[in-house]
Amino acid sequence: MTGIQPLDARRYGAEDRVLASLRETFGKLGADADPAGYLISRVAEHGRRRGEETREVAQTLRDADIEPTMSEATARLQDGLIDTMLEFGIEYDGTLPFDWRSFFDRLQRD
Repeated sequence: MTGIQPLDARRYGAEDRVLASLRETFGKLGADADPAGYLISRVAEHGRRRGEETREVAQTLRDADIEPTMSEATARLQDGLIDTMLEFGIEYDGTLPFDWRSFFDRLQRD
């Protein structure tokens, strides 16, 4: 699985820089907010549905003779995280605090 910024950044030792950028971009979430955790938990919870919706957007664009490059990539990203969760037997549990670092640790292969 690739394309999840904090996971990729962690892999390349750039985690702090990416997180700082996310905090700056999503500052409206509040000073104590964890934008990476918020964004990743939303994909973990809603990714399959969002992937389906985005494929519908892609089809609408195709019908208008517009190449749906970003829509298709977004659908693959949403589905990819959910597929990887299923592969590792991970289910999203919205009743528990979401820790994206331990979540990604569980998704790493040895």
